[in-house]
Parts: sequence; structure tokens; C-alpha cells
Amino acid sequence: MTRAWSLATAAVAALAACRGRTQQQPPAPTGSAGSSAAVVQHDAAVDPEIRAFCVRTMHHLAKCFDDDGFWEAHATTFFAAQNKPIDPEEKKRWIGMYKDSFATLARGKELDKNCDVMVAENQLPTREDIALVDDARGRSCAAFGAALGYVLFTRGAFYKPADGVMPPPELTLPSP
Repeated sequence: MTRAWSLATAAVAALAACRGRTQQQPPAPTGSAGSSAAVVQHDAAVDPEIRAFCVRTMHHLAKCFDDDGFWEAHATTFFAAQNKPIDPEEKKRWIGMYKDSFATLARGKELDKNCDVMVAENQLPTREDIALVDDARGRSCAAFGAALGYVLFTRGAFYKPADGVMPPPELTLPSP
């Protein structure tokens, strides 16, 4: 099992684990652990536009759910952020896991609640990140998938914990 697969597993497991959790104030950020994204200090009052952006993004992802171009671009950005060659089979499994997890949240009508957890516990997007994804949303699902993937997996918004420290690769699920 590669590190990229481990991180994908951890990311999807974390997404699914958000179901049913209550919002908590995260600890103060300590550093970015090598990320190109700045660790964002979480205040008691997060800008409502950040949550609105998350909700818009989740609902647009639902619109692009059956678009292969979205998934190809989105997965490519994930694996590119790992700085490793892309294994087509591993990429296919990653897409399947991500789709299953997202579909579970959507069926449970928990996309908005998931945003509450992501805003509370993860690094937040910058105004530039929001503008990039919003602009791509209007162009195509593939452009949206690429922009969203860049903002999530390279910049760290809504993906990396607020303290900037990713879980170690040993926190993985067994191979299928």
C-alpha cells in the first residue's frame, strides 16, 4: 500500500467520520508542516463566506458527480500533490472510495453539516482559493475538479487539519 493510497484512505475516512459529529473549536495552529498554504487561525466567528463557499462547492461536486472529467482532474491533483507517479489502478480505487464517501454524505443530506466540521477543524481557504474554484465552477466540471483539487490537496484548504499536521501514514485501513 503506497503513501498516496494511505492518505486517500485517511482523507475519505475522515470525511465519513464527520457524519454525526458536533462542531468543536480546533486547537490553535502550530505550523504548516511544509505546506504551501498558510495555516489559518480559527476565530470564534469564521467568515460566513467560507462556509458558504464550502456548501456551494459540495453541491456543485454533486452536480459533477457523474462527470469523468471532474474525477480525472480531481484525482490527478491529489496524486500530483504527493509528488509520486500516478498508478492508474490506485487512482481508480481512490476515485471509487471518494465517490462512495461523498454519495453517503449526499444520501444522508449531510453535505452542509460536513462543511461545518471542515470549517471548524481544517485549514481554511484564502480569498484567492475561493475565487479560483468559483471561477472554474463556471467553466466545466473538469476545470472545477482541477481547481478544487489544487486548493484542497496542494494548498490544504478543508483538507489539512487546522494545526497543519497530517496523520501519519501508519494510520491506514487494510488493503482490499
